[in-house]
This record gives sequence, C-alpha cells and structure tokens, in this order.
Amino acid sequence: IFGRRIASVPGYRYSPAFREMDIVWTPETVSKLFELGPSRYTPGTKMPEQTIRDPEHRAALIRFLQAETRSN
Repeated sequence: IFGRRIASVPGYRYSPAFREMDIVWTPETVSKLFELGPSRYTPGTKMPEQTIRDPEHRAALIRFLQAETRSN
C-alpha cells in the first residue's frame, strides 16, 4: 500500500474521481483519509464512509497496515 499512487492497481475499476486524484499512500495520507473520512478527503469516490477520530487508533491502524503489506 505505502508508496503506491492512488488508483494504481491494474484491473480494479476505480471511480473516475479516484483515478484523477494525485495522492500517494503514505502514513500521513492514510491517517488524513481516516481522520477526515472519504467524503472529505477523496470526494466523489466509492469508498465507504469511515473515520477514526482518535489519533492513537489511526497510528495503530497504520502500524498494522505497514506490517501486513510489507514486501518481503
């Protein structure tokens, strides 16, 4: 996930709004997505609305994603 440009997985049908965004997934952009929610951070996309208000919980999610998506 991290370091990948938004809407860049081949074969997945992204919404037009998502394809036009200029975002690279980093710990900061993922945190902002879950802080603001998709309707504010990535408006016009198909992402379900989810927010994580607690910064410590967002940090835990990011640590989990980093561990689980790390390339070997």
